[in-house]
Amino acid sequence: MWMIAALRDVQVSVPPAVRRGDTATLHCYYDMDGESLYSVKWYKGRREFYRYTPKESPPMKIFPAQGVQVKRTASNESQLTLLGLSLASSGKYSCEVSADAPSFHTMIVTGDLEVCEIPKHVPSIHAMRSRYRVGDIVRGNCTSHNSRPPANLTWYINEAQVGATGDQGWE
Repeated sequence: MWMIAALRDVQVSVPPAVRRGDTATLHCYYDMDGESLYSVKWYKGRREFYRYTPKESPPMKIFPAQGVQVKRTASNESQLTLLGLSLASSGKYSCEVSADAPSFHTMIVTGDLEVCEIPKHVPSIHAMRSRYRVGDIVRGNCTSHNSRPPANLTWYINEAQVGATGDQGWE
């Protein structure tokens, strides 16, 4: 009877959204199913920036990549911690797991990370006039500066939400 060992069930866990300046921990889960681990590599886009090879000394190698700062003491063969995230840190992160000889079976999975910039100030509202009477048409602008992704803004009049087109009659 032959027993076949194979790398399987590779999964990645990447937080979908993180505030600029925060830390994020990415996880790579895998089942070696009897095989030995050769390496775990992390990529941002197509650029490798982290490699864990248990049979090498040292087992961990970190390479430069834009927007990526690895916390060495919190990273290993199954997790990776990124520090001081910037808008340049946003992108696709891939974990590649390879089994050792003789198979060198390799699997790669990808997750998306978006770094968000929260607005520092409340939105500003500007109208054509400072006072209105019942029945007047109000033309105004609401602006939220420096957010990523762009802030979702919703208009309310007397605590009632205005329709999506912005055209609404009130009495």
